[in-house]
Amino acid sequence: MSDSSEPIPLTAAFDRLFSAVGEVVCGATEAPVFRAPADLLMHMNRLAVTHSLVTHAAARDVHPTDGNRRLLDDLEACAAARGRLHPALVVTPTQQWERDGIAELRRAMSNCGSRALRACPGTLRYRLFQLQHVLEPVQDFNPFLTVDIREVPEPLDIGRLAEALPTIPIVCTQGMWGHLTTLFDLMQRCGNVLLETSWLHVWDVIADAAQRFGAHRVLFGLGPPAHQGAAIAGLAHAPIDEAERRRIAWENLAELMQLPEGGPVIASRPAPPFAKKAPAAGVFWRQFIEGKSLPVDVVDAHGHLGGIATWSLRELDIERQIQCALARMDRLGIDMMIISGAEALFSDACGCPVSVNND
Repeated sequence: MSDSSEPIPLTAAFDRLFSAVGEVVCGATEAPVFRAPADLLMHMNRLAVTHSLVTHAAARDVHPTDGNRRLLDDLEACAAARGRLHPALVVTPTQQWERDGIAELRRAMSNCGSRALRACPGTLRYRLFQLQHVLEPVQDFNPFLTVDIREVPEPLDIGRLAEALPTIPIVCTQGMWGHLTTLFDLMQRCGNVLLETSWLHVWDVIADAAQRFGAHRVLFGLGPPAHQGAAIAGLAHAPIDEAERRRIAWENLAELMQLPEGGPVIASRPAPPFAKKAPAAGVFWRQFIEGKSLPVDVVDAHGHLGGIATWSLRELDIERQIQCALARMDRLGIDMMIISGAEALFSDACGCPVSVNND
């Protein structure tokens, strides 16, 4: 890839990518992924992601009011973040009892112009539905709430809050295959529950969610650096039309943020800095996103076939799964895939795993 200011030429639907997840600064219990907004922007630039919501770890781990202030100060001090990183302010039930707690939240929302709020019930030790009396006083801002599904020990709390505040969208983030039954059930029950994609890696799950509930209820999320842009690839190759892809990529989040018509716009698009050091990587990424076979031997080292009740799969017949897998491998230029059968993973219930493997 040439060293230019042009972004990776993705599909037309990807002229912008707006991630619904992002966090900066060192937390209390883990090493930081991004120490500062500039580090998050570097990750975004590497994969040509134009925009992201962002939260300060101190707001999640210590206290929302102080952490939210720090986030706004850090974003103000980072010129490159303007127009690209959008605050997701953390909220907690205790704000309703603090002196000027709600007033401070309203000032922060007004000053930063963001409608995004984030709940951290597991870390800050509360039940999600207890946010009702904090969210009600800011409803005139037309907010939406994001919550990491892993932070919610009782998922019915999401439904309880969604039903109590039907005009406030609740975006469930970082869900994996083990959460799909719960997430799909919540989306079926509550029209204001939405799904974010960063950790989803079940076969055709994006298309499945869009077909079941509408693409307007699915939001793109980038995921951590270790994922190497897998969420982008998942969206690029999802069997949906380009209008749906565009909705998920950035339009849905831009609408929730009520950004100017036409969606989020920045003066210059990010160029992936890895192009300077490893041009082949840029070429491979571009070809993969555009659906072209790679000119190298590719081995997919981890996959499963068969049916497991906790996965949301439309096709359970293993012979049909094999044919679909081979067709996709041919299209992407994957030479070999290492798989294990679902039944072999649960040998106590299904008999000897060796015999299942032989099947």
